[in-house]
Amino acid sequence: MRANPAVFFNFFVNEGIPLQAKDLCKLFVPDFSVQGSNRRNRENATICFWCDWLIDIEEGECSPVTLERVLEFSSGVSKVPPLGFPHPPQIQCLLLLSEDELRWLYPYSWELFLIKCRQCLNSILR
Repeated sequence: MRANPAVFFNFFVNEGIPLQAKDLCKLFVPDFSVQGSNRRNRENATICFWCDWLIDIEEGECSPVTLERVLEFSSGVSKVPPLGFPHPPQIQCLLLLSEDELRWLYPYSWELFLIKCRQCLNSILR
């Protein structure tokens, strides 16, 4: 440590680098289905929406939600540890339904189902 103090600088000194959307996009590892499946196509679209949402948060379009709050909600910490996470955070798409599938499952209230999901998401992130 005495011979090369610059190497250990980031471990002992917090520079306070602000969290960016690209950092969170790289941090969370998606758990994808088999390549070429319909589910994989929906997962790809979901991950694109996830990254777009993070960019919107970074630009201040989703206040009071911040990138730090998203990280805190998903991992329990508001800053990335200097040595990283022991296990990288994952994104798993548990239920991805198309609009037609939603209509089949909820023939009379599928629009109400979507509205309720959005309300739940907003209340969780507040």
